[in-house]
Amino acid sequence: MATSDCGLSKEKFLKQYLLTEVVSNVTTVGFSPKENKLATSGDDGTVRLWDYSGKQLQEFKTYEGRITQVTFSRDGKLLTTSSANYTTRLWNLSGQQVAEFTGHQGFVRSADFSPDGKLLATASEDKTAIVWRIRGLDELLHEGCDRLKDYLVTNPDEKEKLSVCP
Repeated sequence: MATSDCGLSKEKFLKQYLLTEVVSNVTTVGFSPKENKLATSGDDGTVRLWDYSGKQLQEFKTYEGRITQVTFSRDGKLLTTSSANYTTRLWNLSGQQVAEFTGHQGFVRSADFSPDGKLLATASEDKTAIVWRIRGLDELLHEGCDRLKDYLVTNPDEKEKLSVCP
């Protein structure tokens, strides 16, 4: 039996995976950089998370069609799926969609995070690459409070009800 450096039995993992994935081709795979996890996806639009023993940890439907790329964020807390429907989506590991990136005019074939995790680059069959900014909750709250600043000056009673803006 072949075993990799991480202790994963190739035959056991593939056999177990194929028993649960009989309806779809596996088209893409990605390793988590922080935990012993692996993500697979395929023609049925489903992402499956696995541990290195071959145990399926999570499964979630992301698209109605083929996934062309799955990539973990640098911190391992998020993953992207790119698709034949010209989009890339950002997910938490529970399968909740965090964001959707649209703008390509062809299959999105590749996606990768910048080293600091603040940018996501996507490449498409439309002969373009797009760099997207990923904003965290703190940044979004700060931006929202900046937009509310004038309103809150003229409506001070509302500011007391709002606990997130200083």
